[in-house]
Amino acid sequence: MTSHASQAQNKSPKIPTTESDVRAPPTTSPTASGSNSRDDFAFSGLFPGKTYVILEKISSRAITSTGDGLCLEDIEDDSDEWNQNNRWLCVESNGYLALQDVKSGKYMGHDGKQNVCAQATKLGGWECITTRDHPNGGYQLLSPHWLQSLMAIVVAEDGKSLVRRQHGTTLWRFVKVSD
Repeated sequence: MTSHASQAQNKSPKIPTTESDVRAPPTTSPTASGSNSRDDFAFSGLFPGKTYVILEKISSRAITSTGDGLCLEDIEDDSDEWNQNNRWLCVESNGYLALQDVKSGKYMGHDGKQNVCAQATKLGGWECITTRDHPNGGYQLLSPHWLQSLMAIVVAEDGKSLVRRQHGTTLWRFVKVSD
């Protein structure tokens, strides 16, 4: 007979998708209004050597590696799928960041056009990214376009796939899932 405690240990933790889900212990004193700073949330910027689930800010769908490429997918609370297909290791190269699919070892990048994919087994220029804080919360994911500009990684018109655009409004949240 399996105990309730051992069942709880075998179940993957729920991926936090809202700020109320990811409250970390306060690191600062509450303000006069009783709230803590936004730094108290587990949502954070990317840092090399850490593993993340990357959520689109509005829908809380995760960037997921599938047999057909990258797409946004809902995270199921009862599923282990996020453990395998939604984790991205942040690495650094020449001052840029890159995201490596933990399961396949392939790097998120682009196809030389607008499509965002995870096909490269070696880290090169097309796999480099950087982020920018947004004043309304969340981050932009940016990909270098030659030497003259950065392109935003955004949700495509189909609402599921990812593309690069000169301008875009998609914002992302990074949930650290391992140190």
